[in-house]
Parts: sequence; structure tokens; C-alpha cells
Amino acid sequence: MTQNKMHVDEVDINPELIKALLLEQFPEFTNHPLQKMHPEGTDNVLYRLGNDKLIRLPRTKSSSLNIEKELTWLPRLGPKLPISIPKILCKGLSNKNYPFPWLICEWLDGINPDQEDMVGKLKVAADLATFVNAMQQIPAKSGPNCRRGQPLNTCDKQVLQSIPLLNKLYDTSLLKKLWESAINVPHWKKEPVWIHGDLHAGNLIVKDRILVGIVDWGLAGVGDPACDMMVAWTLLNQQSRKIFRSIIQPDDDSWARGRGWALFLGIVGYPYYRNKNPIFARIAKRALDQVIADN
Repeated sequence: MTQNKMHVDEVDINPELIKALLLEQFPEFTNHPLQKMHPEGTDNVLYRLGNDKLIRLPRTKSSSLNIEKELTWLPRLGPKLPISIPKILCKGLSNKNYPFPWLICEWLDGINPDQEDMVGKLKVAADLATFVNAMQQIPAKSGPNCRRGQPLNTCDKQVLQSIPLLNKLYDTSLLKKLWESAINVPHWKKEPVWIHGDLHAGNLIVKDRILVGIVDWGLAGVGDPACDMMVAWTLLNQQSRKIFRSIIQPDDDSWARGRGWALFLGIVGYPYYRNKNPIFARIAKRALDQVIADN
């Protein structure tokens, strides 16, 4: 059985394919049970392998291009960070039945903080701010560019195409006004820094209401740190946002650009995933609602 597809260029991935890949490339794991993970990843199909491993198979060619970056950089970044990130155990190869490289990672025990009561937001706000600050202290000179580390106006076409899709759900004239304001904020003019690039509930792991891991590093790289501030709207609330901001101490323009990235995630992500991935659509909608409420 093939998984539900989220993208028009997505390849077929199912348990039978995964078992065949394991038998061919990692036969020592073939007797380990496979369990489909929920919520589903938007870039990768995720299966738990036994009790202590996770298989990640890119859905599309564009997602597969991040594999080598993660193989190169996650082992370098992990020891410098205060929160656990995935440890890559094995790299799988493409074959005639599956066209991309793929990964087996160490399992990070916990859940995504999808519901409001799953996470102690004040503590998580402080932990996220500490993580973001730690990322920015890592030498960035040789790091790969993060596409969300670029100016917000590089997303203008995509956002303007998505706003009409929200016509019956939101005041689209307000969305246009908020977006126009965001892209007119002065650009980052300092040296680039390391950024995760995709901080939202789907990429955070919590256990006992405490943040214990940050996953999905496909967008990570160097650039404007503002996009890592979008978690202030994708996950946090008004009270915990203040704690997050007080620890990071961004300048006003960087904070405004971070809100702009949350707005981007909401405008583009909500209509695209609304019927394809309801859990991620809920994350995108929350970001959109928080940005609107914050203005």
C-alpha cells in the first residue's frame, strides 16, 4: 500500500519497498518491526525501525538534495548544541525501485507538541531561545546557505499566489497588508549565522512537557537569523513570546522579519496542506492566527 501523497512529484513509498531496501542494504535490520510515524513529515516519509531507530525517505528529488548536507553537518553541529538533534547511523543508497539516498537515524524519544497542553511553554520558550543563541555562536564561514536565510521578498511570488486560496477563510486584504509590511522591513546586513530554518511544533520533540530534541535539518544553513524567530508564532503564545524575545534580544527589524517568516509559513502552508496533512495545516494556521493577533 502506498502512502498518501502530498506533492505532485512525490515517489511511491510503502512498507514493502522499505523492507526490500533493508534486505538489500542493511540485512541486519530486517527482523526489526516497522511502524509508520504520525504526524507525517512533509519532506520525508518516516518509519520507526525497532525501538531505537528512525528511517527517513525523501518524498521528492528536492528533499533528497538535503541528505548530503545533513550527513556533513549534523555531526559537527550536535556537540555544540544544548538540545539533542538526530544522530545519523546509516546512509541508504538509491536503487532501481527508489531513486534517492535515504537515512537511518537514532530514535529521539518523545512526541511533537501538537496540542496546547503538551508543552510547558514558558520553559520551552527559554530552551528554544538558548538553542537559537547557541546556533548563532557556531562559526558560519563554511556553512551552506539557508534558503530561508535570504530576504523575505524572495518568497513574494509564492505568497501572492497563495493568498487568494484563503479568500473564504481570512481577510485577504489584511494578509496582503501584513505581507507587504513584512517584506519592507530592512534586510539583514550583518554576517550570516547558523539557523535551523524550520522551527515549528512538527520539528520539535518534547517529553514530560520539556523540549528534548529538534529534528528535520533539511533547511539548515547560514543566513539571516530572523527565520528561527518564527517559532515565537508557530508554537509560542503571547506570554512565552516575551520570554523568548528577552533572551535572544533581537533588534526590532529582525523580530519583524521573524514574524514575517511565520506569516509566510501560514499563508503558504495552510492552504497547501489543509487536505493533505491536517496536522501540519493546523501548525500553519496557528502561525497565521498568532501573527494576525500580534498586529
